[in-house]
Amino acid sequence: MELKKINKKKIEVFKEENYFPEIISRKYSVVRTPLQALGQDSKSLAIIKKENSEENILSIIHVWIMDLNEYLNLKTRMNANQIKQTALFILDDFYYFKISEINLLFSRIKKGFYGSFYESLDGAKILGYFDKYDKERMQAVDDDNYYNHLDKKCLT
Repeated sequence: MELKKINKKKIEVFKEENYFPEIISRKYSVVRTPLQALGQDSKSLAIIKKENSEENILSIIHVWIMDLNEYLNLKTRMNANQIKQTALFILDDFYYFKISEINLLFSRIKKGFYGSFYESLDGAKILGYFDKYDKERMQAVDDDNYYNHLDKKCLT
């Protein structure tokens, strides 16, 4: 799907496909930690929304959730309405996540990093994984800041 964004100086073409799992997972395949994901030159969900539209970013998140839903091959899958609502909650609550973080998080979910699924997936589970990642992310940033402070203190 191609959408044109009109700017006073130029016309840009926004391709949602550039943010889909199969493209992003290759681009950020070396990212293994929240600090690495934060350090990548990638846009946050909020920036993508601002530069394009809420509809565009919601469709991107929707594709990520559908990809997860299909990958896990569980007995009880999420339906279209659950996926849509979960995408809205993700955008509302985790708008500051970068695309590189979305990739890391979904990759971890697929690998079972956050636990078993017990044959079902739903929005609450996905949002719980986002919350766990967010806490880990904040702790990693705090730790990094603390150790950088100690390094600077030792050098003076």
